[in-house]
Amino acid sequence: MYVLSSHNRLTFKDLDRNSHLAWQWDHVSANLALPLVEVLIRVKEAMKKNGGRTAPWNMASISERKDITDEILERFQDVPWNYGKLNVTRVTIQYIIDNIEKPWGWGNIIGTSPSCKVTEETILAYIDAPWPWDTLLMKGVLPVRFFVENDVPLDLKLLSSADWLRPNLLAKRITDPGWDWEALSKNPRVPKVFRKRYPNAPWSKVETVPRTPVSPDERAMRDGEIARAIAERYQTPMRIWTQTMIEAEIEDCRVNGRVPNFQEMAKSKNITPKFLQKHRSLPWDWLFLQRQGKITKELADSLPHVQWHDARTYPFYAPRAVSDVEREMQATLRERRAQEEMEKKIEVHRTAARKIEGWWQKVAIYDVRYPLARKRFEKLARELGEISDD
Repeated sequence: MYVLSSHNRLTFKDLDRNSHLAWQWDHVSANLALPLVEVLIRVKEAMKKNGGRTAPWNMASISERKDITDEILERFQDVPWNYGKLNVTRVTIQYIIDNIEKPWGWGNIIGTSPSCKVTEETILAYIDAPWPWDTLLMKGVLPVRFFVENDVPLDLKLLSSADWLRPNLLAKRITDPGWDWEALSKNPRVPKVFRKRYPNAPWSKVETVPRTPVSPDERAMRDGEIARAIAERYQTPMRIWTQTMIEAEIEDCRVNGRVPNFQEMAKSKNITPKFLQKHRSLPWDWLFLQRQGKITKELADSLPHVQWHDARTYPFYAPRAVSDVEREMQATLRERRAQEEMEKKIEVHRTAARKIEGWWQKVAIYDVRYPLARKRFEKLARELGEISDD
């Protein structure tokens, strides 16, 4: 029922005539083919029948629809919106300020929506509103200077151990109550000179743990743990997915019954709209590819089951005329960048091999860990082509 529930030509008549079907109501609720106003009218009718419950409609899915506007929110204030996940793409910052007491998901609003862009000027104009000051400071939406110049409320207990604490902010508010002095005393963001500058502050003593001598066996074990972590991180060769490699991987997966990693391959810079048109039957992450500017209008029209992003936000790809000289220069530049990227990754890979080799050489040949170290080193070295399989 997923295909029917998400179909871009679904109508309310389809739902009413086929009420016996097992509709997936989370997808029905999110389907932009159904006008949002009518959906919300039906939600209110369901609430009257079900004692306040919205079933079968899913308000979490409705709240994430991108056709929500100020007018919609104002008209349907009595439905249980999920403000924490509300799609604010078309909601203005003015509406949010006028209704700032609602449990907005500020992490979803700040820095993500052009219509809800929070600026220093906006906040100064409405500085008495209950803004999420800690979030604004943590995400860097406002400069630290703003919090130094304006005495807005902050969670000083949280700030005591935070890595976004800055000396000028601490100096301005060091006499304010609410600091966790034990956490503040251990925070590396607090300069040591502050203890001398503010000697009357209740600093806690930072006890230094005496360093105990490390035996050769313990050192070898510690180096081994580091080596294993490096080996696990770089145990597979680095890949730059070309179109030929992608097609070969898909065919190999088909033959051997494996599932291709389309999410990883979709990140390749070598994927083009023409390549996607050729392989449009595969389960790509289409919305990710649209955000990367790799979907043409023709390709989008040929995939009606996909609920595309608004083209005004993520426009479809429109090819432009490119001269032969420019095309050759672009190909040369892509090849050079790919080579540089591969060389960087190989160098990281080689560094891992050297670290494992160093640990291997420290371990005596009779040690039970010797075969493991040798095996890991040889595997990495073989991947780099530094030793053969013979």
